[in-house]
Amino acid sequence: MAMRQFNKNILAIDTALGASSVGVAVSGGSDSHENIKKMNRGQAEALIPQVDAIVDGAGIAMSDLDYIVTTRGPGAFAGLRIGLSSARSYGLALSVPVIGLVTCDVIARQYLEKQSLSETQSLLVLIETKRKDFYYCVYNHKGENIHGPAAASAAGIEAIFTADQTVIAIGDAIERFEKTAKDSQFQYMSGFDLPSPKMMLGIAQLIIDEQLTAAYPPDPLYLRDADVSISKKEVRTLEGYKG
Repeated sequence: MAMRQFNKNILAIDTALGASSVGVAVSGGSDSHENIKKMNRGQAEALIPQVDAIVDGAGIAMSDLDYIVTTRGPGAFAGLRIGLSSARSYGLALSVPVIGLVTCDVIARQYLEKQSLSETQSLLVLIETKRKDFYYCVYNHKGENIHGPAAASAAGIEAIFTADQTVIAIGDAIERFEKTAKDSQFQYMSGFDLPSPKMMLGIAQLIIDEQLTAAYPPDPLYLRDADVSISKKEVRTLEGYKG
């Protein structure tokens, strides 16, 4: 994404994957700021102080914000709830719109800003599910989403591609996918495992400029239900209790 002028004060929030990340862009400037704290747990406690610090550091007040942008999935169930609920709460309290971005789209744009694809190449974004399958999206050489977001096994994802395609794989699940996948057509590129708040801010400004905010609602993109299990503890009852 080429350097562009921000004409709105925008706050970015992401807790979809293994980090608590925030960013801010100030109207009239061409730069943005971000703070990323990698963590698998504890985003709920870290996020609000991060937001306060980055907004204060940008020299604006919370009441000066014009838009909020957040990731809406796919990602960790608890992480998505934290980010989305926080973004929505800020939006409601400040009476400003909230923009929701697909996590894969942000990560894909980060790669495509640095590398171009040939017509025979595809970009595969793999996101960890902590289960046997993977969250994924596929993009063509123009950066257009052609598959996903969805969840599938490694074999199911491999079946998407033809033998003559070269697939660039990025995301936080590439190491596990590489151990599972059978095809050799995948090329794995590290360094694209988290959404960048700076990229989110740039995408948000484009959406605002094109007056498309209604097309990007902050609705959760859950590709499966939350993982729950039945307790193995024996249920104790009181003899003679009829309540």
